[in-house]
Amino acid sequence: MNKFLLPVIFIVAIYFAHSFLPWYGIAFFALLASLIGADKAWRSFIVYFILGFGLWFYLALGNDAKAASAMSSRIGVLFGIQSKAILMISTALIGGITAGLGGLTGSTFKAAISSEKK
Repeated sequence: MNKFLLPVIFIVAIYFAHSFLPWYGIAFFALLASLIGADKAWRSFIVYFILGFGLWFYLALGNDAKAASAMSSRIGVLFGIQSKAILMISTALIGGITAGLGGLTGSTFKAAISSEKK
């Protein structure tokens, strides 16, 4: 499959499925996408980290705008974070690391399976 098309499908699938999946559902989609079009393990981690980071940042901003910043300000007080930007970036980091580890796992799993067949 085209290396450009698979990340686009990943982003669209997560965007539509994020409302009914748990927060770690992004890792399963990254794992499946990495199994289908596996690159080297660290390249797969970086690609899905960037995709997960960007998507979670976008979704966090959208949810914050819908809630008129009520939720983010309460969470900021809870964790002692004054800046909304730091809160959004830390949320996006969680999504990026989760997606990156899912991609890394899928790529490594595919490499292990293909090396056993040889």
